[in-house]
Amino acid sequence: MKKIEKGYLGFAEGMFYGMSQRRINNFKQVDWNKVKKFIEENKENLVSVSAGLAEDWEWTSGEVWNSEDGYIPKENTYVYASSSWATPSIEVEYKNGEIDMFECWINGDNPNSYFDFLI
Repeated sequence: MKKIEKGYLGFAEGMFYGMSQRRINNFKQVDWNKVKKFIEENKENLVSVSAGLAEDWEWTSGEVWNSEDGYIPKENTYVYASSSWATPSIEVEYKNGEIDMFECWINGDNPNSYFDFLI
């Protein structure tokens, strides 16, 4: 997965920036299968994983897994999972204290998508 930086845009900034970056007929949404695969392959080194839209992280992200509770049920978190301009991503906190953010998306336009096995 490719690393990405997160952003914190206000509502007006997000609307104006987002419209300037809009990809017509090219929505992206979180790739929940890839998120699950990443967690399962790395969970012994992870503290938590959150998902959301990188460029609008503060308003769109929520924790989806942690080392104490495992997978977080959809009704106990909030993730806005698709966009025509922002990049669906995950933020990973490791047990060694490091934090990384990765792009993690497929083509799709379902902002309410989540792990299939938890819906």
